[in-house]
Amino acid sequence: MSEIDKYYQILELKQVASKEEIRQAYKDLVNVWHPDRFENKPHLQQKANEKLKEINLAYKKLTEYMANSSYETYESETGESTASDYEERQTLFLYNQRTPVKIDVQHAIAHNKVMIIDEETVIAGSFNFTKAAEENNAENLLVIRDRNLAERYTKNWQEHAQHSEVYAGRSR
Repeated sequence: MSEIDKYYQILELKQVASKEEIRQAYKDLVNVWHPDRFENKPHLQQKANEKLKEINLAYKKLTEYMANSSYETYESETGESTASDYEERQTLFLYNQRTPVKIDVQHAIAHNKVMIIDEETVIAGSFNFTKAAEENNAENLLVIRDRNLAERYTKNWQEHAQHSEVYAGRSR
């Protein structure tokens, strides 16, 4: 587990957490582990002091990481995350999980939402495989079991892979 992974784990977050989610998790954990809550229990107060040091370090390191590293985000004037921010976070998440990632450099947007499961099964649709898609959005998902279509989807994927570049993280 990398140092950054450890800090996300300390703050009880997934690696795709936004700056705001990191800040909120930090505030929540400080409230839970603040040593003043254990005034009359010295052994628990000591434990809380140690935990709070760990939480503070994790918050410091993650905020520095987001400000100075490949996790840099882009937000619109309204403070909302943009599509490029979302795509970068998803790409970085996969990259940090040691999943090989390729970027289609021939097209401005590759908006395919397809999973080729095997030689017969393909999953397609608007579903983003995110918590928001699952809980809030109107999405669709189609499971196709057809060898011919699976072969065509595979061929299309291979064509795009040929003109794609291996993602190696964003430069600092």
